[in-house]
Amino acid sequence: MTVTWRLRLLLLALLPGCQTLSKFDTTNGSAYCGAIVDAEFIRTTEADGGIQRSIRMCLQLNTGKLTSVPGSITTDDGVDGPCAPTPTFQHAPLTVTPAIVSDAISNMTFEDGQVDNIIAWVHSSCRGPMLSVVSLYRNDRVEVRLLKPPGTDPTQPKAADAFALFPLERTAHGF
Repeated sequence: MTVTWRLRLLLLALLPGCQTLSKFDTTNGSAYCGAIVDAEFIRTTEADGGIQRSIRMCLQLNTGKLTSVPGSITTDDGVDGPCAPTPTFQHAPLTVTPAIVSDAISNMTFEDGQVDNIIAWVHSSCRGPMLSVVSLYRNDRVEVRLLKPPGTDPTQPKAADAFALFPLERTAHGF
């Protein structure tokens, strides 16, 4: 057996252990959806400028665009949310700063089974830009963390900084 064939066999043996992110892609209307974590030690309350406690989010992903616009988020709070009659996020694109992809911050690990993070900006319908950290896990689960920076007028509740966590699971058709 030649060296080339031995090398090929070795590579084939290693392939099942490799993680491919394309398995996280959403197609045909599928999405990762779930409700905000409603614990005040994790979520900034709405009264303090945070995101309302009954909100749900759906995330669509295209891992082929990890260095540009890998997806978008939509929330279901168009009727009673702060941006009503528009949802807080309506197919809001996740916009990656390309240099961050190769920075150590992208390798943060929150728990075992985490495969990758996507750190991107996302613009709300009425609350400005927020930082999103999308964490991908081996068990086809995704978490989205949103960090809202403080606004210019600290006396306004919408101007306060905020944090929210959304654990999401794959669904066939979103909301």
